[in-house]
Amino acid sequence: MSLECLSTINMVFSDEDKILIKSLYLKGYTANRLTDELLEKSWTKHGVNKLLKKFRNTGTVDRRPGSGRPHSEKKIAMPSYA
Repeated sequence: MSLECLSTINMVFSDEDKILIKSLYLKGYTANRLTDELLEKSWTKHGVNKLLKKFRNTGTVDRRPGSGRPHSEKKIAMPSYA
């Protein structure tokens, strides 16, 4: 894979990654320092900044409940007993 392809892939942070980012941020690490020192993680500065912004605004790095795609309404045909 070329570097151009890697920049367009959306990497999802694992729960362990989120905890690591949060704890290092609380110790004074910035997004630049995190991405520079943890190269093996392949994190982008933008992704880390987005997660840190979420942490600063909400106090947590977890998903908000109900923030996913809503379930479609399924209609179940009831059998008719005539």
